Amino acid sequence: MITVVVADSQRIVCEGIKLILEREPDMQVVGFASTVDETLSLCERCQPNVILMDANMKSADGADGTERILIHSEGETKVIVLSKDKEGIIQAISNGANGYVLKTINSEELILTIKTTVRGLSVMHQEAFSGFARQMKNHKKSDSPLGQPWNVTLTKRELEIIHQVIEGKENREIAKSLYISEGTVKNTISGILKKLNLKTRIQLVVFALRNDIGA
Repeated sequence: MITVVVADSQRIVCEGIKLILEREPDMQVVGFASTVDETLSLCERCQPNVILMDANMKSADGADGTERILIHSEGETKVIVLSKDKEGIIQAISNGANGYVLKTINSEELILTIKTTVRGLSVMHQEAFSGFARQMKNHKKSDSPLGQPWNVTLTKRELEIIHQVIEGKENREIAKSLYISEGTVKNTISGILKKLNLKTRIQLVVFALRNDIGA
């Protein structure tokens, strides 16, 4: 059973999400929270697998809610940020969010996002991905692990695929554009991640844009 806490200041939003999620036999909403402190309390009491949290929720001291929750749960609870727009993606990912989705997401996509996140993968709503790439292009290279010097050789095909990942294209679209199979795209991306010692597509975009790869 996947247990979920929904954290949003609007009760009607929480109740709507509960109705959607509990159509699934393996999902249960174990509580609602309207503040970060309430969310932390529920985490301690219920130890949920996932928290769906509104992007605008802040602690009383102004600290980011995602960061506090992840520290409190020692990473055992996954946090998916729900937002009205594409702004704030970088901050959410930097604070450790496991997923970032827009509130325009449909019910099937939301359920899939939760199940994928529980399996340990980072997820970003396709509609938010292009905004994420655009924001990253406006940021300077940082001294974080994703911005350190690298000496890996990437093939022309790998660079082409990285460029299209940055553009927010899905495997199907990349395959069609480069006249190759989806399986080839998937395997190539897996190889790129292994070469660069990265885990997720999101990390690949961050790394590539900070190091001027494929941009």
